[in-house]
Amino acid sequence: MSIKYFFLLSTLIISSLARASAGPELEEITPENAEKLGFSVSITIENGTTMLFLVGPKTSVSGCKPHTSGSALIAADETELFVHQSGIEGVDLPVSQGYFTDQNTSMSVWIDYICVPDKSQNNRRYVIHSVSQYIVDQVSQKSHNKAMKDRR
Repeated sequence: MSIKYFFLLSTLIISSLARASAGPELEEITPENAEKLGFSVSITIENGTTMLFLVGPKTSVSGCKPHTSGSALIAADETELFVHQSGIEGVDLPVSQGYFTDQNTSMSVWIDYICVPDKSQNNRRYVIHSVSQYIVDQVSQKSHNKAMKDRR
């Protein structure tokens, strides 16, 4: 085997290994795009506790099936204090949930959608990186919508 073919074969093997280990692409869920992506976000704040339920569609926009859900408790400096992840393959209604009580923490929640191997480029992790920021954005969006309605 010539050097040229050896180099070409090595490059193909290395690039395919790198692609295989990339993991799902991240897609942020926001108050603006949640419904369009098929997600329902329910947030309850009661007695100093913030609880979130993220309910996803049976299949993602790109046709992938739910695989994993998770949540992480996030400190003010953005370090993960606690992570929980569960397999949800085959469930009818993919759900991720979490709660936090300390004002100096937040929560990240996600649902992973994984496609068959030949469509793995469509794999997605739909995530709310910070529940606290999501709440701020949600209030801001509602205020903006009300102001626009009042202008009419």
